[in-house]
Amino acid sequence: KKHFSKAKRYYSRAISLDSNLLSVYQKLIFIYLAENDIEKADECHKKLLEVTNWRTDLMHNYILFRTSFYNQDSSNKELIELCQKGIQRDSNNYALINTLGFIQLKLNENQSAKKSFKKALEINESYTHSLNNLGICYLREKDLKKAIEYFKLALASDPSYLMGYENLAQCYLMTKDFKNALYVYNASHLTI
Repeated sequence: KKHFSKAKRYYSRAISLDSNLLSVYQKLIFIYLAENDIEKADECHKKLLEVTNWRTDLMHNYILFRTSFYNQDSSNKELIELCQKGIQRDSNNYALINTLGFIQLKLNENQSAKKSFKKALEINESYTHSLNNLGICYLREKDLKKAIEYFKLALASDPSYLMGYENLAQCYLMTKDFKNALYVYNASHLTI
């Protein structure tokens, strides 16, 4: 941390000489986040997107950054528009489609979120995050049978996905199936 100010000057100078140095933007973003300067990190992300003509993989990273640090409904609605813009550019970007669903879920738009997760799964049927998130949609609808099914699919896709274990155990507790809840809880500790 003590060298951050020098690094910021160095990286800023490098960008002023060549604005296409993508890794330099990413290093600056890291420094700003480490300093808890969210506004500067946001500004740097936007510059990176402009330089790359809004590359969808970097757009996805930016959206994830925004969902982590800004949690107002108005910000999330802007992010939905940004996701849709990215999906128009790359309709097979299942991670971005999943992120769209995640934001919709945060806004309590359960039906829209389910459509997004299902669309992501049409592109990549074993995408763990979409399987898990679809389980969350069914959990919110109190369809525990479907929720359990999707949490199991998420864990089959990635046995090290701890969130899936937590969600599956929660479903078993809600159905008062304590034996399976304990089994899932113990299984989750074996993956750590």
